Amino acid sequence: MQNKWVFRAVAVLSAALAVAFVGCGDDDETPQEAESQVCTDLGDLATAIEGVQDLNADSTVDEAQSAVEAVQSAWDDVKSSAQGLAQAEEDALQSSVDDLQSSIQDVPGSESISEALADIQSSADEVESTRAETSSSLNCTSPGT
Repeated sequence: MQNKWVFRAVAVLSAALAVAFVGCGDDDETPQEAESQVCTDLGDLATAIEGVQDLNADSTVDEAQSAVEAVQSAWDDVKSSAQGLAQAEEDALQSSVDDLQSSIQDVPGSESISEALADIQSSADEVESTRAETSSSLNCTSPGT
């Protein structure tokens, strides 16, 4: 079922990209500067996602929560730099970040994440897939794209 969600999210994301970044960014920025900032922020999001994907069975829930918080922070930066992002794209990315946060919520903080690791990494993969589609559609050349 998660694969269907990812497919739908990517399909919605792709369909909306034609109008996604019209008018994005600060009024003082050129469209190229605004797009460049979004690309940079998407690269930072990729780096944060790698932090979640690098978790292993010996990682603690505290470490996982910290990694997920880094993804949320990077996502907040993407939202800020892409104020003109089409709502459908934003919703798809936000939903995948929310799913990632939910995957860690119910595990006690001091325990190992071995039982929850598959769900956490699957959710991180969904965020990465959606982020990569957005970066690709923008022709971003930032690291992680």
